[in-house]
Amino acid sequence: MLSRYVPVLDNWAVCDSYCAHAKWMARADKSALWAFLERWFDSEREFEVRFAVVVAMCYFLNEGWLDKVFERINRLDFGRIKSKYKTVKGKPKVAQQGTV
Repeated sequence: MLSRYVPVLDNWAVCDSYCAHAKWMARADKSALWAFLERWFDSEREFEVRFAVVVAMCYFLNEGWLDKVFERINRLDFGRIKSKYKTVKGKPKVAQQGTV
């Protein structure tokens, strides 16, 4: 179900709130969860990448995973991560054209 939810994230507030309050991730098998995050770290869509980064910051910042988290974040290519969301009527156009 989470694989269907992540692609519809379209703002930082929903993304960050979900990640911070998904306490089940704290109890999840960390290797399996990390493998799941790899897909989103490799995305070109800003909120999919943000999802991976925020989950990593919420549930992987401990001695056993810290080096892996920093290494993965250092490999992000911010030049290819783009906002690919449709402009919403009434919203400033520039808010929909940013990148991570």
